[in-house]
Amino acid sequence: MTGAPRRSVPRSKAALPRCPDHLTPPAAREWRRVASELHGMGVLTTIDRAALAAYCQAYGRWVEAEERMRDGQLLYKTPSGHVQQSPLLGIIN
Repeated sequence: MTGAPRRSVPRSKAALPRCPDHLTPPAAREWRRVASELHGMGVLTTIDRAALAAYCQAYGRWVEAEERMRDGQLLYKTPSGHVQQSPLLGIIN
């Protein structure tokens, strides 16, 4: 390649995207916590909305699974007598 390197890099303006309506309550709480911090640092833009929503939704599912496991068991017996791990562990892991 020849020519001068580009001096300006395309940048998106820092902004606080709106929390998506489809997030669960734990996910929405995480959105508010993280989005506020990232916005305060000037590193959050509107283009980050989908990635942040995906993280928050995964975090929300993890929180809900942890809360349900608190009252449950790690292992259970199937009707046929086999011992299996709780399906919640798959979400937690």
